[in-house]
Amino acid sequence: MSDGEVVASDMTILEDLLQRGFTPVLHGDCVRDRARGFGILSGDGIVEVSCPVHPVDYRQQTMEYCYSIATKSRVQLDNQGPNAQ
Repeated sequence: MSDGEVVASDMTILEDLLQRGFTPVLHGDCVRDRARGFGILSGDGIVEVSCPVHPVDYRQQTMEYCYSIATKSRVQLDNQGPNAQ
């Protein structure tokens, strides 16, 4: 980072994990900042850097994905309940 902006990233580790069928779990952390000494790289910041190809609203996509998973899970639970047919 430099002055709060990501200036370098290496996505080969993520690409390798994805190709091997893993789902990486990412989180923010304190990182070195060239101008400020240190900075906070948020999980949202990591997603922005790792997904630059398509300018999409990833927050909206994430919310829609989580909602779809929750809905599917709820339907499965409803279908397994004591009154399931």
